[in-house]
Amino acid sequence: MLGAVASFVLVGVMTFALLELVPGDVSAQRLGVGSSAAARASLREALGLSGPVAARGLRYLAHIARFDLGRSLVDGREVREKIAERLPASVLLAVVTLLMTWCVALPLAVWRRKLLVLTLVYAIPLPTLCLGLLTLGAPYGASTGALVCAALALLPLTVPRTHAQVARALDEAWRSDALLTLWAAGAPPGRLLRAALRTHALRLVTLVALQFPALLSGVVLVESIFGLPGLGLLAFDALAARDVPTLLGLVLVGAAITIGCTLGVDLVAARLDPRLADET
Repeated sequence: MLGAVASFVLVGVMTFALLELVPGDVSAQRLGVGSSAAARASLREALGLSGPVAARGLRYLAHIARFDLGRSLVDGREVREKIAERLPASVLLAVVTLLMTWCVALPLAVWRRKLLVLTLVYAIPLPTLCLGLLTLGAPYGASTGALVCAALALLPLTVPRTHAQVARALDEAWRSDALLTLWAAGAPPGRLLRAALRTHALRLVTLVALQFPALLSGVVLVESIFGLPGLGLLAFDALAARDVPTLLGLVLVGAAITIGCTLGVDLVAARLDPRLADET
């Protein structure tokens, strides 16, 4: 847990430093390139962008400690409110994609089959695939149809990798002494499958715990193309407007979800794999 806190602080520091290196001036962007230096300096002072970088970084970390992500430079709203509005749509897209991925990948791994069409579609660039679905009549905007089509567009990226990991885990389980003993004793196929999944439960749960934050932070392009009002579209708009507080807030929320999922797996590892009980 101490490592999780340290990782979160480190992500905040690194993100703040990287965004400081991005070229451009938000004051010039908002006032126009023909504005005076005094006007731009006054705006930077009002937005809290003036002063030494180190001082602003420490001030930002102090705000984070109070769960204050600041205000957007575009509309002045609280960043945490804007993220809270968009987070459910992104979470729903990630969950639907995960469910569809495992509904396809797990049976294929159990039956030891590979879906050739997914391997072929995997080679198609994601923007091309999304635009192709829109051309074929996929819905656009905040709708259930657009959500399902966005998840379908992500399946060629998620199913092959998930299938490979699950198939490898099951192959190892089938060759284990415990499964061979059950098979020799005449155990039914359903019991053999449950035993194989329990053998690598920690491995599979870890895979899901890593997939969820990856999907949550990797749907920027898909949400932008399908017009879904999630974190991806918010990040795209914030990047275009150089809205630094919103970008920092999005990165920190993504980091918190990733660290939280990893920490959750560590905390339940002993329950999933009794061999780790002594270590925890």
